[in-house]
Amino acid sequence: MPGVELIRPAPGTIRSPALRRDFAVFVGGVGRTRDSIKSLDAAAELAPDNPEIPYLAALAYAEMGDTPKAEQLLGDAVRIEPRFARAWYNLGLLYAGQNRTDDAIRALQLAEQADTSSPDAPYARATIHLRLGQVNEAREAAREALRRDGNHQPSIQLLNELGP
Repeated sequence: MPGVELIRPAPGTIRSPALRRDFAVFVGGVGRTRDSIKSLDAAAELAPDNPEIPYLAALAYAEMGDTPKAEQLLGDAVRIEPRFARAWYNLGLLYAGQNRTDDAIRALQLAEQADTSSPDAPYARATIHLRLGQVNEAREAAREALRRDGNHQPSIQLLNELGP
């Protein structure tokens, strides 16, 4: 953010991974992605078993266009916490963006299993099936999204477009 100067703590003075994470989220929110990554790297050293830290760093790297690093960090997050639904979801989207559709579908299925209430992963999976010409699978995934949220408009629209 132009005109905003942040006071940086001296290196090594903040020993709390939560404070470093919160600082990273803040500076990332004002467009200072590189500073955010530095803070997340420091937080990861302090809390190597916290899956949220590599997840947030992956989002920052993806924002910067560094897909390989984002993929590595999302992989780290799900290795630390195999039921981290949002990390699986983002990994699925990342794979889909690389046209690795089998990997994308599998990651999204894992996201669906980890969070049985969110319509996001089944809907994303529906769009991939549709892209592959797998209309029946797309329809079933969109129906799953609607079972989770009966008002999920993207799924309603997709099913309307696909017909019965």
